[in-house]
Amino acid sequence: MSDYTPLADVATDGDGDDDSNIRATSRVITSKPTPILSPPPTPHQSVCSNRCCCGSFLFTLIIVMSYIFWFITCPKLPQLQCTDGDAAACRAINKLNINFWDGGPLTLYEGGSFWGDAVTVQTIVDYANSPNCDADCFDDIHDFVSAIHNRRSSFVVKQLSGNAWPAWKSMDSSYDDPLWWSLLYLDAGITFDNDRLLNSAKDIFDWVFERSWNASPIDCDGGMCWQH
Repeated sequence: MSDYTPLADVATDGDGDDDSNIRATSRVITSKPTPILSPPPTPHQSVCSNRCCCGSFLFTLIIVMSYIFWFITCPKLPQLQCTDGDAAACRAINKLNINFWDGGPLTLYEGGSFWGDAVTVQTIVDYANSPNCDADCFDDIHDFVSAIHNRRSSFVVKQLSGNAWPAWKSMDSSYDDPLWWSLLYLDAGITFDNDRLLNSAKDIFDWVFERSWNASPIDCDGGMCWQH
């Protein structure tokens, strides 16, 4: 908004009287809005804000680093006490874990694969069903599988099977890998009467079934796609 103010500029001819040499000029005065400034933060507010930000960052960093360390350092299966009944199978499991156990975030065994880990651990679960696996052997394998499950929950299996984070439907790359883990947890859940393992087995299977059964564009009237 502006104010228009006429201003008469009078010229005289020397006798003090106004003459006809009157030039009308104008001046435009533009009114500018006064900016509204927020009051500067008090020293107490600044210190509090900085402390809150630093505290939140450090807390988040500690949580992330703790999880990474916990995720990577998966406990190793103790050496099994072999008996004459199935010494060969028992020694093979011991050699496997001595020479090839890695316990990393992606593969549990050196030179292995994500889906291959599930098959390998399932053979160890099968040994827990052997009559030559005593109570200590049974408990050791149960603890071993439970520790793996803590780091390979159904949620993690979904992510690693598709290399997607989070596992969006359009980014799932394979369905056979998670099903190996579903079979492992199903077998282990029945063997050890562990509901957490059984629930993970069901969750993984339902997740695969929902996305791959008769999925387009294949649409093979009841088939399950290997890849999205």
